[in-house]
Amino acid sequence: DFGAEESFGQAVKRVKEHYRIDVTLYAAYSNTLKHAKAMGGIKSGQSPRPAEDIITEVDGTMVPMTQAGKGVDKRKKKTVSWGEVRLCFARRKGETQSTYGAIRASTGSVGILWEDTVQQSGFDPSTKIHCISDGAPWIANLFHEIFQDRGDFLLDFYHVSEYLSDDSKAIKPTEAKATKWRRSQQSKLLTGKS
Repeated sequence: DFGAEESFGQAVKRVKEHYRIDVTLYAAYSNTLKHAKAMGGIKSGQSPRPAEDIITEVDGTMVPMTQAGKGVDKRKKKTVSWGEVRLCFARRKGETQSTYGAIRASTGSVGILWEDTVQQSGFDPSTKIHCISDGAPWIANLFHEIFQDRGDFLLDFYHVSEYLSDDSKAIKPTEAKATKWRRSQQSKLLTGKS
């Protein structure tokens, strides 16, 4: 009930207050989701046909969050801050129909959402997962935790180029030599010589 009424963070606090039990944010989220599905509050739809390959990605992004002002007219004196939202994406290889998910929660809860988006795209035990990422350690760790050895983890070209640019400055002393070294490494990556 607490998870359905307010945020999962508040649910954790209320369980502690009412029952003197410590639960994690992940537990509050997963139990609320389980009960919502059992009650018919969340419908998963039809099970998709099994996919041979699924392409997936997860990342965080900052979005503006508005809080109502105090007083009679809550539109006045409202405050705007930034909060992180974690986004998940999955689709079958060769198809355009995609599944998306977004959540404003901890990494553990993101894992549940990510796994669910992949499931909705047709994941089964024989499916190969291909993840594209910016290289953030939390994403790599989560991928290996959820999908283990069922797929490949690929660092996207834009971000690997950024990392190579930073490294080139430490490896080569002049700008011209650093640029030449970076371009050489990028060329190798583009021809499959990582």
